[in-house]
Amino acid sequence: MSGYNYKQRIIHQTRGNLIQYLPLDEHSGGVANDASSEGNDGAYSGVGLNNTPGPDGRGAGFYGGDGDFTNLETPGFEIDFDGTEGSLIVWAKVNAAGIWTDSTNRRIVYIKSDNNQNNISIFRSPTNNVITFHYQANNVSHSSTFNTGGETGWMGFGQTWSDSGNFVKRYYMGSEIDNDVMNETWNDVDLKTGNQILGALGTGGPNPWHGWIAHSVICNAPLSQSVMEILTRQ
Repeated sequence: MSGYNYKQRIIHQTRGNLIQYLPLDEHSGGVANDASSEGNDGAYSGVGLNNTPGPDGRGAGFYGGDGDFTNLETPGFEIDFDGTEGSLIVWAKVNAAGIWTDSTNRRIVYIKSDNNQNNISIFRSPTNNVITFHYQANNVSHSSTFNTGGETGWMGFGQTWSDSGNFVKRYYMGSEIDNDVMNETWNDVDLKTGNQILGALGTGGPNPWHGWIAHSVICNAPLSQSVMEILTRQ
């Protein structure tokens, strides 16, 4: 996929539901520009910009495993975000094969409600080669694990959630890999300051990702299976 075509594909396929799209392809500066119409720019902290070609050939930022992160938090993002109905897409790549066997939690993305009872996350769990997809609503957790086989190339991840449809679905590299029944409701309209993050668990840098992250896409409605499969495929 080419850089321009993939960006246009995201904007076209998510039209009407896109609340934040950070391509994360800047060459310099501290702002992660939002390519949606919402103006919800992110903010880089310690990320090595334009460090390697991303999944679409454009530059991608490096998260060094030592507290680098991108903050998603803006007043507009908190208003636009919907924990009851939504979609998340993000691409990531590990720094080296050894990251899969270092017994460390490493967050790709983490979004948490202000009352601490709800969160959405995708992370490398301590089990070798495993990625965990997590959704928690009203203190009830729904988790799914996937063995990547120690993949060292770019990986496309996705998650959709729906209170009205009673489901949480997960995607990896163009395929739906899990569909979980959900009967709980995200019960807070506010998000936790410091816990709307790419590359770590929070702005203090815990559970740091070690590798690259690209194309963070967040929508306020669950995208269809066909769209999610298109947007998580390289």
